[in-house]
Amino acid sequence: MDSSAVPAGYRLGDGVFETVRTYFGKPFRLADHISRLLAGAESIGFHDLPEQGAVMNKVSAVLEEWKPGKPEDEYVLRPTFFSEGQGWGFMVPVETWRPPIQFMSGKGITVGISAHRHPGSYMVPPSGRTQVKWLSRGQLSHALRVAREKGWGEALLLNHEGKVVEGTRSNLFVLTEDTVIAPGALSSAFPGITREVVIELAERRGIAVLDRPASLQELISSSEIFLTSTLLGVAPVDSVQIGEDTYAKPAGKVSGLIVSDFARQVSRECH
Repeated sequence: MDSSAVPAGYRLGDGVFETVRTYFGKPFRLADHISRLLAGAESIGFHDLPEQGAVMNKVSAVLEEWKPGKPEDEYVLRPTFFSEGQGWGFMVPVETWRPPIQFMSGKGITVGISAHRHPGSYMVPPSGRTQVKWLSRGQLSHALRVAREKGWGEALLLNHEGKVVEGTRSNLFVLTEDTVIAPGALSSAFPGITREVVIELAERRGIAVLDRPASLQELISSSEIFLTSTLLGVAPVDSVQIGEDTYAKPAGKVSGLIVSDFARQVSRECH
């Protein structure tokens, strides 16, 4: 591919993006994603941005161009604002999405503690208050690549205090005897949209969720662990590797309920 065809801002990682997944051919929580995208673009200094409705219409139009595929095909869209000259550019890369077999079968995934540290406040622009989804994600991408080489489905990142904040591309939920820990914006974790949906579902069941990092001991002694993200949806964890030790995490009741509740919520909104 001719590198001159790729905008400089996109090539250099100077921008923000979102990952939007379709269910039944329709993008899930598109308005929330675009709202966060625009907030991120403004936070890194882009000006005169379009209205949310105009961006949503553009994303929908791009998706429609891709739809003449197989009826069962789903898609991943990555609407992106990037620097271009003295202003900004916008594009919507799209790819066909087929969930990994373990998620279609309901099987859990293995996670482990990464040697990479959580980037913390470095993900928050000086003019912003929360993390933005920067295009430049080399450290996180490397951590995930190394994790996959080890056979893990995801790598968990520790903060400077040695506590777990989130995965390279997912939010973390840790169930202990008396509480549910789900690091979010207050813990310097990225405020995931799927995470917010799951918290809504948990609260409907009377389950309170705390926004704070989890200690390694809480990870080890937890009754259940699951991850949330746009691509994973709700993914139960079946084992955790910490150093040379592996801790099995049998399927739990709460994560099973949340998986079912999330599937129903997606069906209500997209089917």
